[in-house]
Formats: sequence, structure tokens, C-alpha cells
Amino acid sequence: MASLFISLLAPLLANFFSEPLLTIGVQEIRGDNLPKDFNFISFNEFLLVKGIKNFETLDFFDKKATFMHDLNLPVPKNLIDKYSTLIDIGSLEHIFDTKQVLENYIKMVKVGGTLFLHTPINGYFKHGLYTFNPDVLTNALISNGFKIIYKKYSTIKGTLIKDPSLGKNVTLWLVAKKIKKIDKFISPQ
Repeated sequence: MASLFISLLAPLLANFFSEPLLTIGVQEIRGDNLPKDFNFISFNEFLLVKGIKNFETLDFFDKKATFMHDLNLPVPKNLIDKYSTLIDIGSLEHIFDTKQVLENYIKMVKVGGTLFLHTPINGYFKHGLYTFNPDVLTNALISNGFKIIYKKYSTIKGTLIKDPSLGKNVTLWLVAKKIKKIDKFISPQ
């Protein structure tokens, strides 16, 4: 997933990366659709080359992460309103308690900060625990103080498509800016 992020979203939105930055999951970069001059082993290495030095990684299982935490549980208070950028490029669908994960993400991003989310919305049989209705995710963010600034769909090969119901193995690329703080998580209806 990190390779698709690099090829589709990073060049377009590179100026949205601001510090401090948090990546969810330790992301290796590999794939056939990478630019020929792209030579990074991990997303963290990519961030360093792009000049981002103040970043951390949260992962429950990977010991290479800055810290380990189960996102099925509330995040520690020291992570609340801490990050200007939070990037999840393929973790949300692997965590059982989606509501808690979204609440954690919303709390960790400070007002004015940006949330990048990439997740399956159609297909991906036997990948992760969920595929999502994109409206649920966008409505959850909007209801909790975010403004959607970028929303696209792509196939597994990285081809952008307009209607996610017509593709097989479709992912959502979502970027949202936190415009106000909400004290209590509001579930979309």
C-alpha cells in the first residue's frame, strides 16, 4: 500500500506534510509501480529525504515503531492534540474496533492538522477485517470537526476511478483537515 501512496498521493500533497507527524504502522515500500529513481526501503526513509525529521510511528506489533499501542484501546493522554499530520496507509482495516481507531485518530490530530487515510472500500477478499463504505468514514470525520480536502478512489493497480462500485479491489484516498475540536466522538448516522 505504501507504494501506491507514494505514486498517487505524495507528489500531489507533499506540501501538506507538517510536523510533528505520526505514521500508523511501520510501512515498507515495495512494488512494481514505483518511479525508476525511487529508492527508499521504508516510508520513514522517504519522510527523512523529504525533510520531515519530527515524526513517530505507532504500531502494535512491530518493534521498529517509535512506540507500540493497541488502537482498539484509547490512546494515552500525551498523544492527544499532538500531531500536525497523521498518516494511515493501510492499517484501519486490520483493527477490530473501528470506532475507537477513528476516535483515536481524531484526538491525536491537532486543530489545523491533517489526517491522511488509505483503506479498502470494495473487494479485497481476505485482506484485513473490513472494507468500508466511504460515506461512513467521511461522515465520521465531518461530524467530528474535519473538512474533507481530497477524496479519490483507485484500483489495486493505482488507476484512479470515479465510481468505486464499478471496480474490483478499490481503495479510498482521503485527506481531511481538522477545523475544530470536538469534545466527544460523534458517531455517523
